[in-house]
Amino acid sequence: MTRTEKAKQVRARLRDAGVQIKEIALELGVESSVIYGVLSGRLKGKHGDSRRVAVRLGLIEERPLSERMSEALGRA
Repeated sequence: MTRTEKAKQVRARLRDAGVQIKEIALELGVESSVIYGVLSGRLKGKHGDSRRVAVRLGLIEERPLSERMSEALGRA
């Protein structure tokens, strides 16, 4: 499933549950525009607030720092 498809699925689930974007923003302590940006694909969720939002919405998987460092440094 592509990231766009995941985002559409998350949007639909939130809508069906009656959860508003502003509620999520308040819960996570970010601006609503960050939530909209992540769900639209404008923000990729690579850093900062957009990453935190993408992880919490299940759009990207949060991996431990040690695993990410090993990958970045080419270690097994």
